[in-house]
Amino acid sequence: MKLLYLTLLPAILALFAAQARAADPFKPPAAPNCGLAAPPPGAGVDRHMGALLRIHPRNPDIGPDYTGCQTL
Repeated sequence: MKLLYLTLLPAILALFAAQARAADPFKPPAAPNCGLAAPPPGAGVDRHMGALLRIHPRNPDIGPDYTGCQTL
């Protein structure tokens, strides 16, 4: 039975990855930073519950009219 689960695991993970890449109806078209898979090297760093998080764009760089994405 474990072999069956290990065999199906890559297919299940691929399915979840495909759904994550699907178009988001709440994302504005051509929104800045929404196509990033990971924060760039110059991203801000914050500590949360013992883990370091890289955040882009940083909160001070986001104005009141910002309609893009923030990547962790």
